[in-house]
Amino acid sequence: MKNMRRAAFVLAAVALVLLGLTLSSCGKATGTGNEPVIVCLVRHAEATSNIDGVYAGKGTESHLTESGKVQAEVLGQALSKITFDRAIASEMTRTQETADIILENNVNPVPKVEVDAGFDEIDFGKADGMTSADAQAAFGADLFGTYDDADFTSPTGGESAYELADRVNTAMNALASAPENAGKTLFITGHSSAGWWLESQWPDQCSDSLKNASVTVLKYEAGQWALLIYNETDFTDFEKRYREAVRK
Repeated sequence: MKNMRRAAFVLAAVALVLLGLTLSSCGKATGTGNEPVIVCLVRHAEATSNIDGVYAGKGTESHLTESGKVQAEVLGQALSKITFDRAIASEMTRTQETADIILENNVNPVPKVEVDAGFDEIDFGKADGMTSADAQAAFGADLFGTYDDADFTSPTGGESAYELADRVNTAMNALASAPENAGKTLFITGHSSAGWWLESQWPDQCSDSLKNASVTVLKYEAGQWALLIYNETDFTDFEKRYREAVRK
């Protein structure tokens, strides 16, 4: 009888231990996807293509100007105390140069810059390397359509604004919804054309063209995007404003 009671006691103890381990595991917030994701979306600093006034897609190389390097340095100092868990840039050289300068100014350990074609500049098609005036003379006044016109076809053979916004939307949602990014802060360097995606999300707030070396701060939570800071180039007390915004 004593042996039976002892065996029952041991079994009960084992059950309690297993239950405790299960509850402990359930209580850990590891990749549940419920924690908000913060995104700092930066447009590259001034590049040679901006000075030359040409459309610079994959077929046109464009590097930062000396003024652009200074812009990136200033932005880097404004973001210097913000911890970034991942850093992503487009395939274009100017975004990667911008990201490198910004992250060099960060006082925290910084991640290696990853390349994601989802954030590339719009495909300009046959207008790549041309000025806006020359492209319009060759292909007509409306080269890209609007972010909400799914039926528009670019006369250049490249992407439309709608297609670009859809591509960026896919890339943004893939990053923000990935379980491994839950609770993380992501640093993304892209192009002015990402403004079409922002306009598609917040048409009343995001109609301006993204400025060189500007930062837009977003929060992704429970499957929804929130716009916290938009197209900012005034970095006075930026860290304070940033931390107040992400706490809301």
